[in-house]
Amino acid sequence: MRFTGSADLVEKLKRGRPDLVARSRAASLREVAGRKLPRLRSERGFSRRALAERTADVGERTIQRIEEVREDSNPAVRVLEELAKALMVPASALTDPRPPRWAKRGPKREGFLGM
Repeated sequence: MRFTGSADLVEKLKRGRPDLVARSRAASLREVAGRKLPRLRSERGFSRRALAERTADVGERTIQRIEEVREDSNPAVRVLEELAKALMVPASALTDPRPPRWAKRGPKREGFLGM
C-alpha cells in the first residue's frame, strides 16, 4: 500500500479505523488547549483559582489537569467555552492550533528594508 500524502493517509484511516482518527483529534485538542490555556491565563494575570472563580462550573483541579495535558483530562467543549468566556477570548483561542490573528508579530518596520 502506497500513500501519496497525509490527506490520503487520513482518508484511509477514516475508512479503516475511524476510532483512531477520533482519538487522534481528541489528543491534539487536549494538547492545544493544554498549551494555550496557561499562556492566556498568565497574560490576563489570573491564577488557576481566580480563573476557576470566574467560571460557573470549572474547578481549579480541572484547569490544572488541562494545563498539564494529562491523559485523564479530556475537556468537554462546554468546559473550554466556559474557560474562554472567563478569559474574554473566543473559544477558538483555546482550540485552534494556529497562532491567533491578534498575536504580536514583532516590531513594525517602516519603509523598505526597515529604513
